[in-house]
Amino acid sequence: MGLISVLLGGAIAAVVNVYAARRVFAAPATGTDTDEVGARELGRLYRAEVGKLIMAAVLFATVFGLVKELNVIALLVGYTSIHVIGVIAAMKFVKS
Repeated sequence: MGLISVLLGGAIAAVVNVYAARRVFAAPATGTDTDEVGARELGRLYRAEVGKLIMAAVLFATVFGLVKELNVIALLVGYTSIHVIGVIAAMKFVKS
């Protein structure tokens, strides 16, 4: 059951990160006042992050409720691994 738990954790991380990325990068804010545009972009970023946290909590609660033989450590390893892989990939792209 450990492999299923890792996969579920990775899937949760992937789903919430795709959601947040789509919310943040959906369409750039336009306007002539840079302060107003920046404030709208920051607000979009905060709303995406709050939505990401709520969605992660709901998905974790669903997994805990539905999966009987859940390995919690493996679930968290899968979830964390996706975040670490994303950071490493971003560092590689910035260097290029």
